[in-house]
Amino acid sequence: MFDIHDLRSIIMLNYLTDEMLERMLKVTSLQEFSAREYIYRERDYAEFLYSIVEGKVSLETEKTSSTSFMVTQLNRGRTFGFSALLDAEHRKYLGHAKAMTDVKVFCWRAVDIEKLLIEDYEMGFLLMRRIANIIDSRLQVVKAQLVELHQ
Repeated sequence: MFDIHDLRSIIMLNYLTDEMLERMLKVTSLQEFSAREYIYRERDYAEFLYSIVEGKVSLETEKTSSTSFMVTQLNRGRTFGFSALLDAEHRKYLGHAKAMTDVKVFCWRAVDIEKLLIEDYEMGFLLMRRIANIIDSRLQVVKAQLVELHQ
């Protein structure tokens, strides 16, 4: 079993109040994946948002239909699968998420998160601002990789 203190270990959530975390707790589940198992693949229906409780996850993108390359790796406390919240019309993941080690993740169904954010606009603002900051930092990593490739 887990509680709000476990949720507070997730970087994206540590800005939320205890009351907000209590609401998040009600829609949080825990899943486990084995090393080398795909959590999701590019273009899969983006149903869940995930945060790492234990282990490492690689975020990958397809180079061709049969090959992909790692964009970044994430560890404990990091969140991924933002497409579940950002693309309500198409809801497709933009890349692969693959367990590098055995992994435990918190997961939230996008429709449950959206309902919480509509009910509590302050929580919605805090969460989406944090997501925007995380996406910005990941784009900076990709930008640096592109610059390195073209030097």
